[in-house]
Amino acid sequence: MREAAARLLKRAQDSGHIRPDVDGMDLFALITAVGWIADQGPSVAARREHLFSLVMDGLAHHPAPAAGDDGVPATGTQA
Repeated sequence: MREAAARLLKRAQDSGHIRPDVDGMDLFALITAVGWIADQGPSVAARREHLFSLVMDGLAHHPAPAAGDDGVPATGTQA
């Protein structure tokens, strides 16, 4: 199972969806932790999907904007 997860992780990293500094052990530990936490009680189990979403958001790759790219479209003319 870990080998399959490692292959999926690599594909996700190669496509730019997952941070490049995450390894298979990180992924397995995080998913196992969410499962364990959700088993601790009904109030936490009800938030399982939310917790999983938080983990996935943390794993997502968000590249820094290129130098000079402030996300604002250029206006006017260049001299």
